[in-house]
Amino acid sequence: MKLRFILFAFTLLFFQTNLSINAQPGCSPESPASIIKKFEYVFVGKVLGYKYEKNGEVMDVEVLENFRGMENRQTVSVSQASDCQGRRNVGEDYLFVTKKNAETGLLNSHEFSGEYKSYETQRQYIEYLRWKTSSRKGGIIVGKVLAEKFGEVTEKLKPADLNKILLQDENGIISETQIENDGFYKFTDLMPGKYTIILKLPIGIMFSNEYAREKTDYTINEDEGAIINFEVAFKSVISGKITNSKNVPLKSMFVILYLVDKSGKETMISAVQTGEDGSYKFNRLMPGNYIIETFPIKFDEDYSPKTPFLDVKSEYPITYFPNIREKNKAVKLHLNLGENLTDADIYLESLQKRLVKGRVLYEDGTPAQNADIFLNIARSMNEKFGQPSHRFETVTKTDNEGNFSFYAYSNTKYRVRAILRTTIQEVNHLFRSDCAELPETGEIPPLEFFLGRQRLLMKNRNSGCLETDRYFH
Repeated sequence: MKLRFILFAFTLLFFQTNLSINAQPGCSPESPASIIKKFEYVFVGKVLGYKYEKNGEVMDVEVLENFRGMENRQTVSVSQASDCQGRRNVGEDYLFVTKKNAETGLLNSHEFSGEYKSYETQRQYIEYLRWKTSSRKGGIIVGKVLAEKFGEVTEKLKPADLNKILLQDENGIISETQIENDGFYKFTDLMPGKYTIILKLPIGIMFSNEYAREKTDYTINEDEGAIINFEVAFKSVISGKITNSKNVPLKSMFVILYLVDKSGKETMISAVQTGEDGSYKFNRLMPGNYIIETFPIKFDEDYSPKTPFLDVKSEYPITYFPNIREKNKAVKLHLNLGENLTDADIYLESLQKRLVKGRVLYEDGTPAQNADIFLNIARSMNEKFGQPSHRFETVTKTDNEGNFSFYAYSNTKYRVRAILRTTIQEVNHLFRSDCAELPETGEIPPLEFFLGRQRLLMKNRNSGCLETDRYFH
C-alpha cells in the first residue's frame, strides 16, 4: 500500500484545514470543505454500547471532552453517517465530528480525515482542538511521525530510531522537540512567520512518498496552527528463490511472510507469488524476526477476486525456510534496520505418491454408492494461515460396493471425507462423514467412513470435521 506524506493546514473556523480524505473502496466521502462546514458538534466520547432503534444501530456515547455543541450534555446517541465507517469498540474513546439528522434527531458521525481510529491515534487532532478552544497565545504545529508496521498492512508505529524533529524560524533559530512513543510531536507558542520543519531520517528509513523531503516550509499567521503528519517506511528487504531439490526454479509458488514478536506470536504480514525464475521479494520491512512459508497454489475462478488455494495435485508440500516441513521448527530470519537479506532461498523435496483407498457405508452398514470423496486443500487466502481450511476438492467417487481408491501426494495437512447427495421420497438429503487425516509417511491403511444424514440446506455451512475414532480400521 503506497502511503503518502500528508500536510494538514488549518484554515476554516474551528478547523482551518486542507484535509485529505481516504475512503474505503466503494465509498464516496464528501469534500473536506463541505464536511467541515457541517460540523455542529465536536467532542471526545467513550462508546458505552450499541442499541437498535427503528432507524438502525445507534451508539450510546458518554461525552468526555467538549469542543463544540456539547455543553452540559453527559450522554448522547450517535449513529453512523454512512457504511464507509468502521465499527467503534465499546469502552474506547474517540473523536466525534457530528451533525444532527433532521428526520431522526440523532447525531450522525462523519469520518475525520479518512480515519476511523481511536482517541490515541487521533491525538494530534485532539491536541489541536484543545489549543484552538483555549485562551491561547501564539501558533502551534502538531503532528505524528509514523511508519508502516508491516509494509503491506495499514497498522503503523513510530520507528525506534526516530526520536526528534527540528523547527527553524526565518531568523535561522532552530528549536527541537521529542517524537513521543506514539509518534506525536508538538511545537507551541509560535510567533507569526515562515518556518521550516526538519525531519532527518536515520539510515534504513525513508519517506513513503518519493516527493517528500526532510525539510517542509510552512507559514504561520497570527494565532494559527497546522497539523503536519509525516509517513515514513522501513527500507529492509527479504528476498530469495524457491527451487526443488534439483535446483530447478519453481514459478507460481505462494510465499508467505510471518513476523514473530518477542512472545513468539506470529503475524502473517504479506504474501507474494514467485516469478518465472522462482524469485520472490518482500519490501519495506521493519526490523525483527521472520518466518517464511511456501507452497504450490492454484486459483479458484469461482471467487472474486481470484483466490489462491493449496494445490493438492502438486508434488510439493508446504515448506518453511530453508527446507523444513514443520512450522514450529522453522528457522527464524533476524532482520536489522536497513538490512537487505537476498539469500533467503527455500528448496522443496517432492512428496511420495501414495495409494489412498477405503470404503463408505451408511450408519446401518449398507455400502454407499456414488458418494463423493473429497481431499482437503488446507490453506486459503480467506483464512488465518495458521488454521486448516474447510475447503475440499472432489477426487473420486465410490463404486457399487462403496469402495474408492486414488493416488495423491499427501502429508498430515491433508484430510479426506465422504459426502453423498441423494433424493429420498422427493426430498433432497445430504449425507456427510467425519474426516480422516492421512499419515505423513508409510502406507496409508484403508479408510472407512460412515455417513450421517443432513438436510441439503446444510450443504454450504462450515460445520467442520468431527473428531472421532472411526478414521482407520
